[in-house]
Amino acid sequence: MKWRHIHPVTNGHDLRERGLKQGPCYRVILQRLHDALLDDTIQGETGENDLLDRLIKEEHICDDSP
Repeated sequence: MKWRHIHPVTNGHDLRERGLKQGPCYRVILQRLHDALLDDTIQGETGENDLLDRLIKEEHICDDSP
């Protein structure tokens, strides 16, 4: 599979639905998901959702989010 075709399923609309305010944190989260897919540290949508949950909760990327 070519690297340029690897992208997270998650997008800005998904982040907004999770209650995150639009801003620089979107770029950070989406880049972290993309990197994890490229590094093969997550697989599939389930792995992506698990990492997304951890990024939002543990790393406090968006301090002003709920």
